[in-house]
Amino acid sequence: MKPACDAEEARAIVRDLAAWQPVAVDLAILERACPIQERYILSWWNSLIVVTAHSCACSVFLKEDLQHGRLLGQVRVIDPFASPGLALQEVLASLQAW
Repeated sequence: MKPACDAEEARAIVRDLAAWQPVAVDLAILERACPIQERYILSWWNSLIVVTAHSCACSVFLKEDLQHGRLLGQVRVIDPFASPGLALQEVLASLQAW
C-alpha cells in the first residue's frame, strides 16, 4: 500500500496538529473518567473528553451529540448546530448567559 504522503509531509502535518496542544491521556485522566462515565451515563470516549476538558480548565466544549447546555461537572456542552443561522462567535457569546 502506498502512503498517502511522504515522510516530510507527514511530519509537517503532525507539527501543524501540535499547535492545538493535545493533552496526553494519562492514568489520572483514565481513572477520573470512570466515575464521570457512570455518573452522567456517557460513553467511554465522551467521558474521556469531559475529563480532559476539565483538566485543561475548559469550561465549555463543542459537541453535537450530547445535550446542548448540559453541565457535566464544571464543563458545559454546547452543540454548535443547536442554533441554526448563528455564527460560531454568536454561539460562544451566548455562553455568557449560562
